[in-house]
Amino acid sequence: MSAWTIARRAQIGAALASCGDAEELGANRWRLDLGGPASFVEWEGEWLRFDCSVASRPTSETRSFWHLLSLQHALPPGPKLIAPRGAALHLLADVDVAASSDIAADVRRMCVTMRDAHEALRRPSPQPGSEPDDATALSESLRQSCSECGWKVTNRGARRLAVDLAITGDFAQATVERRRGVIVADAAVTDDEVSSEVCREALGLLLLRLNGAVRLVRASVRPEALAPYLEAYASDDPGAAALDRLFSALSVAWSMVGREARVLAEDESLARLFLKSHHRGAAEGRFEAHSDV
Repeated sequence: MSAWTIARRAQIGAALASCGDAEELGANRWRLDLGGPASFVEWEGEWLRFDCSVASRPTSETRSFWHLLSLQHALPPGPKLIAPRGAALHLLADVDVAASSDIAADVRRMCVTMRDAHEALRRPSPQPGSEPDDATALSESLRQSCSECGWKVTNRGARRLAVDLAITGDFAQATVERRRGVIVADAAVTDDEVSSEVCREALGLLLLRLNGAVRLVRASVRPEALAPYLEAYASDDPGAAALDRLFSALSVAWSMVGREARVLAEDESLARLFLKSHHRGAAEGRFEAHSDV
């Protein structure tokens, strides 16, 4: 084990201990008490993953995949709900250990963010039309970084940029904004709103699975709309390398679900088959909702 790894693990353990009761469970794995259900933190490769249980018993709302997807919109940047594992509902979040210049500060910040996410889930869901457009003007340095990172960028006024994603055989575009002190890039998954309830449920399941499979990106749906989207975040003043990583992650995520999402959004028969397959697999113990890609 390298000296860098030993020092990094010590920094992570100390930072977790400063946030709550932290118990080391083995090499690079901790149990953390953040004042709610059990949280587990694991360091693997370049990533430190937070995995927090937020519900142990299914309710009428947590049984609805579309409702769970809609809850993402109220969460702070980073954490995301994934497809339930049996009766449990989980929040995931990742810290990039390799790229971090201050891992202790980043770990403490994520602990606070996970607590905020728990609180957000306890609050009533925002009502349609209740949230203002809070995008603020983009800095010239951000526009310059977007131009330097090699992606096709189109200006959309003072507060927005459009970026063409790298999708083989298809087209998808991300909108880049500055909201609440962070840079947000989001890309629509479907062309239109999804009116069918069974299609929405199938889409919800597909996108919650995606949340567990791809880092940096989460799927959500706004309270005022019935059209899901993918989103990724960066710091307030990211460089070209960080933006390149963000746009690449969005491109990978969209490529994984974009075509399937469009089909499920329009075909109720296929949507029912997709949901039936999930429920049958879960009942037989064959379905594992979470994986890492």
